[in-house]
Amino acid sequence: MGYSFYEGTVPHFKGALASLNSILKKAEEYAAEKSIATEDILSWRLADDMLPFSFQAYMVIDTTRKLLARVNGEEPVALDKDSFNSFAAIYNYIAETEKALATADPAVFEARSDVTVTIGMGQGNSIEAPAKGWAALYGLPNVFFHLTTAYAILRNKGVPLGKRDYVGAFVAPWISA
Repeated sequence: MGYSFYEGTVPHFKGALASLNSILKKAEEYAAEKSIATEDILSWRLADDMLPFSFQAYMVIDTTRKLLARVNGEEPVALDKDSFNSFAAIYNYIAETEKALATADPAVFEARSDVTVTIGMGQGNSIEAPAKGWAALYGLPNVFFHLTTAYAILRNKGVPLGKRDYVGAFVAPWISA
């Protein structure tokens, strides 16, 4: 059997959530060490005209949830961006989304890989694409963009992150204890 739609998506989205969780923990430790309110970290940005850290976390989680909904033939449930207002809320969203990914059915992914899905592109625009196309050419790049941006925001503000903090979560399944 070749590389399946499921194998090409679910492990990557799982890794992204685990990586977000990892860098969030490092940010929380940094905040405690430096007496910074974690709520302040949520508003950090790389540039004044960029969206804040909380939005980057929102996009990683929201895009993952949209993948699952679309593959399952469901309308994605909109998350409230404003509810990403604490580290606890983000940890909760990560945990909920990880649970949903853990129940993803490989057979459903394969059966629905060519189903046409509608993708919101912002500002009222949308496009249609096969589910596997959406995942490979929009979903994964979008998740990695926002995860990398979240990492860069934290790193830029002094959080002691390294490549291992980002990539380690992706390779964790292969690391023996």
